[in-house]
Amino acid sequence: MKKKLLVFATLPIALCLLCFSIIYWIAYISERQEEHLRETLQAPPHITPNDLTGVWIHHTSEGEELLILEKDFTFRQIFIGRKASFDLRGRWWIEHVGQGGFRLHLEGARFYSEGIEFALREGMLPAGGGLPERPYPFTDPFTGEGVEMPHKLVLQIRIKPSGEIVLHSMWTPGEVRRLGDMYHKIQTP
Repeated sequence: MKKKLLVFATLPIALCLLCFSIIYWIAYISERQEEHLRETLQAPPHITPNDLTGVWIHHTSEGEELLILEKDFTFRQIFIGRKASFDLRGRWWIEHVGQGGFRLHLEGARFYSEGIEFALREGMLPAGGGLPERPYPFTDPFTGEGVEMPHKLVLQIRIKPSGEIVLHSMWTPGEVRRLGDMYHKIQTP
């Protein structure tokens, strides 16, 4: 009887230790993958508008997004989801961020990486708790800087070892750090 009691008493402790170990190793592996990806996605030494013009694709959990960058600095963002579709247009420009490389600004575009409901807020936190509507606090995954994206989308421009240019999404607070949430070019003009 005492043996059975001892087994039942130690089982929850053993399960807790097992769960902790699994969570620790998942976090460790995730951190190593993030570190590897950060090392392999470098800031390009220079970028021109011609490097970016063309059609880009981005896969999200709720659908696919096409980003069409034109030579006249206009863009079209088409999101095709299971629940809804959107077609937005606006202007784009490039920002040089020193050692952090370059960022692509898309005035009037939306951030779909966190879903449609989040995208419809257009980079703004709703008013509440005595606070007015304000920009959502995004973070550049490569520089660690805060990036505000009210009514626009900002993407970090990176280059893979293969020479492929990719556009990387910003991070939102509290999300699982998804280094690798990227747009890939599928067509040049």
